[in-house]
Amino acid sequence: MKNRIIFSLSNGVLYFILTAFQILNGQSSPLNISKFTIESGTQFVALMGHHSFYANDEYFFKNNNKFPKTIDGLVVQTLPIVGNPNQFFLSTISPGTKKSKILHYAIVSESGSLNHIKSVPLPFDQYIPRIELLNDFFILLQPENQSYTIINYEGETLTTASLNEKTHWSHEQTLFYTTWNNNHYLVSMEFTDYQNHPSNGILYHFDSHFNPNAVSQIPMSLPLHVESSIDGICAIVGITKTSSITSPIINLIFIDLRDNYRTSQITLNENPKSILWHNGQLLILNKSELISINPVTKKQTYTQYGSSFTPLDIISHNNSIYILGCNAIDITKEGPKYNSALLLEFENNEFIQHRISDDSFDTLTIKPSLNGAPIIIQGDQNIYKVKPE
Repeated sequence: MKNRIIFSLSNGVLYFILTAFQILNGQSSPLNISKFTIESGTQFVALMGHHSFYANDEYFFKNNNKFPKTIDGLVVQTLPIVGNPNQFFLSTISPGTKKSKILHYAIVSESGSLNHIKSVPLPFDQYIPRIELLNDFFILLQPENQSYTIINYEGETLTTASLNEKTHWSHEQTLFYTTWNNNHYLVSMEFTDYQNHPSNGILYHFDSHFNPNAVSQIPMSLPLHVESSIDGICAIVGITKTSSITSPIINLIFIDLRDNYRTSQITLNENPKSILWHNGQLLILNKSELISINPVTKKQTYTQYGSSFTPLDIISHNNSIYILGCNAIDITKEGPKYNSALLLEFENNEFIQHRISDDSFDTLTIKPSLNGAPIIIQGDQNIYKVKPE
C-alpha cells in the first residue's frame, strides 16, 4: 500500500487530501482524494466544476454562499443536463396530504439560483418515479401501473399515458427507458402476473410525437436491468419463469436496435447488482467478480475482486470504470453498517484498489460526475472528492 498525505486550507475549510492505492494485478494509477465534512441536517447535493452545492431545511448553498430555498423537501435526485454544463436538474420530496407526498422539480444554475419547474403529488403507495432527461423535456416513469408522463422545462405536462390495459397496480412491475441514436425506447411488461408468462417483456419505440409503438416481444418474464450501447445493442437482464412453481432463470438478452430487433440470449448464474456498457463490452457487476461480455461473440471474461471486497455500485468516469465497495457489510438492528470504503479501478481486465477510508458508515454511495467534476463518494456526512492524477 502506498500513501501520500497533503493538508490544504481553502476558504476556511480544512481539506484532507490522501492518495492511496494498492496494485492488485495492474499498473499503478493513483487518485487524488480530498475529504470534507458537512453538518448534520445538511444534504450534499452536487459538485459542479469547482463549486459544491448543499441544502438544509431553509437554505440552498453554493460553497459558502447561501440562498433562500425556493423548493421544499429532501433532495432525492440530481442529474446533469446534456449540452448545458452550467446547470443541473434537481428533484426533492416533501410532506403533502395524508394520502400523498409532493415531488418538486427544478433546474439549478452555476450561480446557485433555483428555477422551479413543477410540483406534482405522489401517492403514498407509489415509488418515486424514475426520471429521464431529454433535450426539451423530461419523462417520469411509473412502473406500478406501466405509465409515463412527459413534462417540458416550463412545467407543462405534454403527455400522460398507460402502455397497456392488461396490467394492474403492482410494486413488482418494472419499466425502463433507453435511447440510441436519437431514438427513444421503453422496456415494459405485458402482464402483472409475470411468473406465468415467459415472454412478458415488450420493447416500445417512440415516434416523433412520443407515441409508443410495440416493436418487439422480449422472451423474459421480469426485466430488471436495461442499458443500450452507443453501437445500438440493447442489453436486458431479468428473470424468466414458465410457471409459479418453476425456479427462476436469470437471462441476458441482447436486442440489436440496428437490425430489425434481432435477439440473442445468455443464461447468467445470478442477478447482477448492475450492468454497464464500456468500449463495446457489457460489464456485469456480480457479488464476487466483474464479467465482461462481447455481444457479438458472446465471449465472457471473469475478473475476481479479491478477498474482503463487497461491491456496491459501478460508474463510468472519463472512459474509466470504478466500482465502489467495502470490506464487509454488518447487519445491525439500526440497519447495515459498511466497513471501510474502497474503490476499484478497472482497466484491461485488471483491478487497482484505492482505499478511501477505514471508517464504518451507515450509508455509502458514489455519485457520477456532473459536467466533468470529480467523482463524489459519500459516507454519512463525509464527502470524498476523487480525481485521477
